[in-house]
Amino acid sequence: MNSLNKTILVYALISIFAFIFNKVYNLFGHGVTSPWMSNMYLFLIAFGVLIFLMIRIFLPNLTKVNGYRLFFNLYNSGVASFVNGMLLKGIFEIAGGTSNFTLWFLYIGAALMVLSIGTLCFVMLKEKKYFKLIICVILSTTILSSCTVGLAKDNSDNTSMTKTSKSTEYADEIELKKE
Repeated sequence: MNSLNKTILVYALISIFAFIFNKVYNLFGHGVTSPWMSNMYLFLIAFGVLIFLMIRIFLPNLTKVNGYRLFFNLYNSGVASFVNGMLLKGIFEIAGGTSNFTLWFLYIGAALMVLSIGTLCFVMLKEKKYFKLIICVILSTTILSSCTVGLAKDNSDNTSMTKTSKSTEYADEIELKKE
């Protein structure tokens, strides 16, 4: 099994784990959910499985190029940081608290992912593979736009928590009766 297939398989398994983790956590969350934790597995599929699948299809010999390992390490660190930020943000939302530090995970993760794609573009430019450079630029703009949209949405909407618990509705009814 080559390294790209192994990477795709690992990201797929981590995505499945994140999906199951979210469902189990929601069972014990008294009906309170968080879009950050609910969408964590989608982020892993999009930026783990699909990106490396595209690399396997369009750039199959990329693993042999000097500088690939730097791209690989930076990119995976960025995805890990972003997913940890999503997880912590989801946990804080479900618990009813907030923290300004969770945004740093998201910012650093996005920066590492963009830096890794920039590194890959530099390697392709150095190798004089211009078609592959165009593919790298497309990947980097996709990642950059997705990360910025996610961060901008987070900054504009701090009340994204959804409550669906019967006990919460019952508590609201009791408050109304007291008034």
